[in-house]
Amino acid sequence: MSTLGHHLVSRLLETEDIHELFLALRFVESPDWLNTFDGLYHSLTPADFESRTIRVVPFAAAKWGDIASHFIAKKRHNITHSKEMGAIAVMPMTQDRMPGVTLKVLPLLCHYFNEVRLYSFLLQAHAHQIRLRHHRLRHPHRRSGSCQNHRQRTHPLARHSALLRQVAQ
Repeated sequence: MSTLGHHLVSRLLETEDIHELFLALRFVESPDWLNTFDGLYHSLTPADFESRTIRVVPFAAAKWGDIASHFIAKKRHNITHSKEMGAIAVMPMTQDRMPGVTLKVLPLLCHYFNEVRLYSFLLQAHAHQIRLRHHRLRHPHRRSGSCQNHRQRTHPLARHSALLRQVAQ
């Protein structure tokens, strides 16, 4: 919040792109904060997810500065992603020259799109299994049919605003 000059979580969520915020978390928060935040995922249920199209989020250098410079220097590329958000970040480059970056970034973008779709499918399959289990518990004499949602190939997006509010409190 302080990186963007906000003092209230509610104001942050009103004015900033939630995808951009979640992608930036790994660069602006401490490891302890991230571990606490990751622990909140255990309380999510299939109802906390929704289908959305995968988004590519370009980070503006003027807004974010060099928050990912250590990541870029280590990985030698400026692309990262958040599977649970269904978003891929293109971080601002601070290097003047990075030989072969196009040959590395284009396949990496394709890889991240496929990885987000894979995890989306896995989450949907897991949610389907949970629904089947509940259905069988309620109706042990009936056989359950197939779920129509398995045909959707978009990304389930967690309702992360509630998680941000929990962490901020």
